Amino acid sequence: MLSQNQQSEFAQRHWLKTYRVSGRLVILVSILYAVFFVAMSLLSVGDFLDAKIADPIQFRIRDFLGKGVTQDARLKIYAIDDQTFASLGTPMPDLEIWADVLDSITAKKPKVVIIDAMFSAKASAVSPKTKKLFDVVKASGVPVVSGSFVSEKEIRFKHPMSLNGPAYKVATYLKEETRSAWSGSHMPRFHDRSKWLAYGPHVDLRDFFPSVGHFQLFEENHVEPFLWMGENSVIPHASMWAADDIAFTDQALIVNGNRVALDRGGAVPVNFIQKSHARIYSMESLIRR
Repeated sequence: MLSQNQQSEFAQRHWLKTYRVSGRLVILVSILYAVFFVAMSLLSVGDFLDAKIADPIQFRIRDFLGKGVTQDARLKIYAIDDQTFASLGTPMPDLEIWADVLDSITAKKPKVVIIDAMFSAKASAVSPKTKKLFDVVKASGVPVVSGSFVSEKEIRFKHPMSLNGPAYKVATYLKEETRSAWSGSHMPRFHDRSKWLAYGPHVDLRDFFPSVGHFQLFEENHVEPFLWMGENSVIPHASMWAADDIAFTDQALIVNGNRVALDRGGAVPVNFIQKSHARIYSMESLIRR
């Protein structure tokens, strides 16, 4: 026979075995937990928390430790700032100034020129001088990339782009042995925008700006390196034009030989460079030259 103290001690040590829990309550709690986690998954709550809380904290820690993003010395950024605006009297230089500036830049043979602008306005009559300068720019072989965007709904009075060039074909980024009969098994799982429409420069200007890259941010702190437009069509992010080599293989994105970390929607979490750390020059200096 156990003493009263021994019985009390035994009960405390073995309370899990003796505590009565309703089987129905266990099943109900389990179902509620399952519904909660399924709802979080379907509503992409985890992605939202990552974008709003986790990623910014991690990026701030990286910056605090001196491991944040730095600007490559080869990258030259020119901005249409207040000085440029005061000089031109407009936030957007006219086509003749663009042609003159691009002729000056491409003469130095950079890898690529990326312009964060759409050129969606209809052009007035293009002067022979402007057309001649653009012909020189195209003959330089330096890609001049302007902006584009995609929309789920058709936009009135705008003409969608036709994605005919090799830069907009999935096959361009596949290995030769998988290029002829690809089934999507080699392409990363980019977000499906097969029913969306792509818009770029105005039809009057597409001969001058045939190369485009998207600048859209569909989620804070995340960039989609490619927009999959269905079938065999993609639109690269503008930054992809600066890569030496891009490949889709085994559902991975390989850029310059390095595997890019993609989330389940095919986006890259990006620690954008702080404006205070960026070296940005006034475009007015280019125009003056």
